[in-house]
Amino acid sequence: MKQSSLKIYPLLLLLGLLLSQCQEEERVFPEVQILAPGAASSYQFGDTLIMKFSAQPAQKVRYSLTSADQSYLLKGFLIDQVGNTYTVAFYLNEPYMPNGKYELKATADYKDESTSDFRTINYRELPLETKGYVAVGGGNLHKVDSVGNLSTVAIGTNYNWVEVLPSAQELFVAGASTPNLQVRRLQNLTSKFTVAGPNPPGAPQFYQLLTHNQAVFTLRADGFITSYTGDNNLGVSYELQESFPLQATFLRDQMVVALRKGLGSNLNELHLLNERFLGSAQTYFIGDANYQLTPIGQSLNQIALFKLGDSFELQTLNFNTQTATTRFIEPQVQFYDCETLPNGDVIYSTQNGTFIYNIDLGLNPNKVLTFGAQDIEINKVTGAVLLLNNGLIQQLAPNGNLVYQGAVPGATDFEIIYNK
Repeated sequence: MKQSSLKIYPLLLLLGLLLSQCQEEERVFPEVQILAPGAASSYQFGDTLIMKFSAQPAQKVRYSLTSADQSYLLKGFLIDQVGNTYTVAFYLNEPYMPNGKYELKATADYKDESTSDFRTINYRELPLETKGYVAVGGGNLHKVDSVGNLSTVAIGTNYNWVEVLPSAQELFVAGASTPNLQVRRLQNLTSKFTVAGPNPPGAPQFYQLLTHNQAVFTLRADGFITSYTGDNNLGVSYELQESFPLQATFLRDQMVVALRKGLGSNLNELHLLNERFLGSAQTYFIGDANYQLTPIGQSLNQIALFKLGDSFELQTLNFNTQTATTRFIEPQVQFYDCETLPNGDVIYSTQNGTFIYNIDLGLNPNKVLTFGAQDIEINKVTGAVLLLNNGLIQQLAPNGNLVYQGAVPGATDFEIIYNK
């Protein structure tokens, strides 16, 4: 018995030493180094960014290009590998990739360890450009391209609103009593799909179309707001409990919507909805009148309300202080449209003409045209004022003259086409 025990002890000792060596095996961290591009390199839309990096040892490599605030991620493509050196291409051809600093990251994984290297680059986005106009009215849809060529298709009567979604190359047309929302291809105006109106034929269907942040919003007569981002006819709907959305605008990423509380009710409220439409951040009572809304310049908390009722009023509402200020009152007139100029002034049109009002000075409105434009748009590239009147799209020059932009017979609403 003693001899057997003596033979076993050396084997146990050897096994213990081997286990100890395994446990004490040194952890291996991969080494990663970005070789190109150089620090603070600059790129612009349309460029191809080539990143080279070395990684060893590595069982797997990863790479990314991310905006500094982590809101935008661009995929890279491995195009070459020679030994431990990798070459990756990032194609900078995304129209909506924003300006700013971006972080290149290369990572190597080896066993349970990972190592990364980083490099910061600068990026200049695709410049915004005007590509023409679309207009609707008189049973037709018109498109005027950047060189003035006109295309027209018949779409049916009562379609009097149009919105453009450049990211999907689509346009949306509807009206207050149209049986459906039409979605058409921007390139050739052909039909892509339709969305049935929410109510039986003859009843109100839609209250407004508007565009914000690469989405088109429909204010529907069944108490829903639906947003579309293109490529399908599903949309995302938000229900306003026992309320009907009449008019809306945006303060940055928050929607301001005028609601009618209950069918047949004259009790109207103005709601500032949060960016996810999950509830009202603020509510303001606005009585029984109808309103047209527009933000005031780049303000984050003020909008202009054109009150349409027994009299015509311009009020400004500050959501921070929950106060409304009446700027002027005129006899009841037929109101057409309103927009905000880049300098914060408000331009609006009625049956009596087209006017510009300076919110800060508070003087009487300045009449700039003797006619009231049916629709007003502000060019996001140049800041120029574009007007639709009697089938003509014209630009209002600083000296008050009108510069012809295109003819769209019978149109009542138009939109500027941009490249993104």
